[in-house]
Amino acid sequence: MRWLRTSTLLILIYGIGFSTGGYWILQRVKFAGVEDWPWVEARITGGGSSVIPYQHETRQGHQRDSVQVSHVKFTYTVDGRGYQSDLATPDGGGLPGNPLHEPWKAYYKPGSPEIAVLCPVSYRGTWWLLASLVTAVLVGIHLCVVMPDWLARRWRR
Repeated sequence: MRWLRTSTLLILIYGIGFSTGGYWILQRVKFAGVEDWPWVEARITGGGSSVIPYQHETRQGHQRDSVQVSHVKFTYTVDGRGYQSDLATPDGGGLPGNPLHEPWKAYYKPGSPEIAVLCPVSYRGTWWLLASLVTAVLVGIHLCVVMPDWLARRWRR
């Protein structure tokens, strides 16, 4: 139990690294080949943008700020079955521009039509990948520092 208390930060770093890296890989696989997915006509049922206010502490005291959030909801039909999605792109995001007012297209995954996007661009997941890489560097440093000593003790037995 003492080991758990002294290693909590280390466990947290390993957990963040594996979970963010795993999520990034799963999303890459989920949206692989999105540029070539078939499409059907989509109907926008909701969306827009909103401003979410929040408060945070600074050296000068409480400070109010806000963040703008975009969102979209759309419906589409594949083989007579209706679906709903809220992904404009594989990375999320709000309603893309449509200056020519063309009909919206839902690009759906052929084997899983419940997965669809409005803009078929490849998944980037930049923040997930960055978090994974930063923790991978920390894990690498930890292993380079700890493993030689651990292996030396193991070989002496």
